[in-house]
Amino acid sequence: MAGAGGIMAELSSTMQTFTPTSLLQLASPWQLLDKAWMTTLGYHAQDFQFTPGQTPLSTLMETAIMLVVYYSVVLGGREWMRTRPAFKLNTLFLIHNFYLTVISGGLLVLFIQQLVPRLWSHGLYDGICGAGGWTDKLVVLYYLNYLTKYLEFIDTYFLFLKKKPLSESEKVYYIIFRD
Repeated sequence: MAGAGGIMAELSSTMQTFTPTSLLQLASPWQLLDKAWMTTLGYHAQDFQFTPGQTPLSTLMETAIMLVVYYSVVLGGREWMRTRPAFKLNTLFLIHNFYLTVISGGLLVLFIQQLVPRLWSHGLYDGICGAGGWTDKLVVLYYLNYLTKYLEFIDTYFLFLKKKPLSESEKVYYIIFRD
């Protein structure tokens, strides 16, 4: 029994060293993102700088143009589809929803990895409203999350191509609240 007690004491001391930070570092999603970012863009993700006017889709004009294009496609597409049969796009719709789910899940894990340690050690206010809520890594994640909203516009395109009714409230929802 003394041996078992020693093992239990060792396990107990090991368990005490696990914190949210250490658990999230076992498999680092940020390192995976950084490696993909480096391969694609040629620099580390945390070196990204959001610069209004230079970063793609960072100005009011670019956003307004995207909204005009979105509404033009939705309203024009609905009219175009009025005399045509509905498309059967189930496979494409499943693929679209799958990659949105993977992207959203990945971003969730990355946000947790970045926010939980700060929230754990400094509390809710500092972790969100203070400097801890605006690290270089979090700015990358905020921007990536923003870009996914443009991918989510495709949901509405599927609705009109499948001739599903698209109410005014759904249009507003997809513009403002989709996440």
